[in-house]
Amino acid sequence: MNTCHKTEVLIAERQTTLYDMMTGLFGCLEEKIDVVHSVEETLSLLKNSFPTAIFMERTLFSETTYVDEQSFLHMLHSLFPKTRLVLMVKTIEPRTTIELFRQGVTDVFMMPYKKEVLRESLERLSLRRLCHSKSEECSQQENDYTITFADLHINPIERTLQKGQLRVQLSPNELSLLVCLIEHHGKAVPHEFLALEMSGGSCQVKSYQDLTKRYVHSLRKKLQHNLISSIYIQSIRGVGYRIRTL
Repeated sequence: MNTCHKTEVLIAERQTTLYDMMTGLFGCLEEKIDVVHSVEETLSLLKNSFPTAIFMERTLFSETTYVDEQSFLHMLHSLFPKTRLVLMVKTIEPRTTIELFRQGVTDVFMMPYKKEVLRESLERLSLRRLCHSKSEECSQQENDYTITFADLHINPIERTLQKGQLRVQLSPNELSLLVCLIEHHGKAVPHEFLALEMSGGSCQVKSYQDLTKRYVHSLRKKLQHNLISSIYIQSIRGVGYRIRTL
């Protein structure tokens, strides 16, 4: 995984322990890190040990310190002002998602149950963030990075979608929409969540459904008519969309 982009701060639910998450991504740890003495001490320890990815249990701090969630999020921002705050959850509630965005969370996605799936999700997340990055430190070699899903190859830097020799250009919103659906493939993703993903959490539109419908329509056209792909974006009445293979 390329490390030129900003550090990712991940807060996990109780579903997976901090140690299990780290072990799954970085291999066996010499010392098990599962005892929190203080928020600041743990964040400092993890930042020094894993500078490109910091993993925290969301409920761990509420049990070991008297810091509410909002105060904890503000503390994270003060300690790591240039990091992106990614919240991993077991379920997605649109209203909760909006409130978390207001508190400074920049990404929310479903937490997988298998470590290998978690690793793949984080790799896709990092690639997606590269397409929004303007850092001059990033090398030209990043243009070789692609996300592969079924018969498609997605280049998040060039914003291209390719099948064999056929290639189409994606708009920034089409790219965010497609990658978000792929990250949650097989699951229905709410209109509101997709709209917030496309806007980076600052969506001010009156109708989330109208916004997502517009870009799903253009994305479907590129998938089915331009590329003749086996990937299809299915409408889920009253909820949103999910991606599936034909």
